[in-house]
Amino acid sequence: MNTLAFRFALFLLLFNSAIVSAQFWSAFPCSNISGPVIELAADTNELFMGGAFPDKIAYYNLMNGCQGGFPDPNLQIRSMALYNGDLYVSGFAFPPDSTKIYRLSNNGWSVVATSFSAIIDVLQVYNNELYAGGIFVEFEGNQANHIARY
Repeated sequence: MNTLAFRFALFLLLFNSAIVSAQFWSAFPCSNISGPVIELAADTNELFMGGAFPDKIAYYNLMNGCQGGFPDPNLQIRSMALYNGDLYVSGFAFPPDSTKIYRLSNNGWSVVATSFSAIIDVLQVYNNELYAGGIFVEFEGNQANHIARY
């Protein structure tokens, strides 16, 4: 084998090994997640997880590890988005049959919307505004046609 072919073969061996060994899946260090994770949201400091586990919401950062808790044990998490430094969470609670949007700010949890007529499937920030999309057709008495802006 000539020197160039040997160097190329060695390069491929090392390069392929580095790629394979650099990409792998591992368990996440949050022990309070004991059910399906439905939605994820992240900023530069925290990863937020929402789902069908007892705390409903878990958040992780390098300084404090995992924390969790949510004020509505009946809410089924559907979507989450970070907007203006706060976490917004939508979901459907039954009973009572209601759809809500909660906000987690430095002051804790608060409800910012309860009058959607059906399920909110997605929250998304676009052009520095928060949008909610889903099956609903009205919001606070106004026609919304499946999408509303906060």
